[in-house]
Formats: sequence, C-alpha cells, structure tokens
Amino acid sequence: MNLQKWLVMRTPLPPESLTAAIRQAVHLSQQSSSASIVQGAQSASLHLLRRSLERADDSRSEALHLLAADALMTYACEAACEDPPSLDQSAAEAMEAVVTLFRAALPARRGQ
Repeated sequence: MNLQKWLVMRTPLPPESLTAAIRQAVHLSQQSSSASIVQGAQSASLHLLRRSLERADDSRSEALHLLAADALMTYACEAACEDPPSLDQSAAEAMEAVVTLFRAALPARRGQ
C-alpha cells in the first residue's frame, strides 16, 4: 500500500483544505515508490517545513502548510505504531531530520 491510499483510509478525514494541502505535499515531495508509509509521510512533512522556512514568512499565510506538516508527521508516527519494533528508530530519525532542517535554516533566518 502506498501513502496516498493509506491516507484515504484515515478516519476521520481532516477538513478538505487540510486534506488538499496534505495531498499536494505528498505529491510534491517526490517519494520513491519503495518508500514506506512512515518514510513517505516524514518526507512530505519535511518538504512542507523546508518550504515554510525558505519563505521566511512570519505571517499567517504559511499556517495551513505548517498544519499539514504537523498532520503528516503525526501520520508517520501513527504508521510507525503499526510496526512497534521500528517505532523508536522511526521517531528518532524523524526528530533528527527536523532538528537538522531547523539548524540549517536558523542562520539564514537570523540574518534577515
């Protein structure tokens, strides 16, 4: 099963605007067909976070994308729970990726 199909099975479905943002992020993150659901959701979440950080927009215009990033990371955790032995590793990898992303973005944001 791929991430798109897995997301459709989640209940309750999020509001349509959030669902659309999630779908677009999954599409734009260009995941490999061999990526697990966990990897795909994490990748799409990181794509949105990276995009928001690059825009450096402190206005509310990025709110939906940040909410979608949060939802996708939550979905990654939910999917990881379906394979309990991998949960610790999946969570650690996700947190490391988020920390790395923010550390890379911090110097650029401070210079503005």
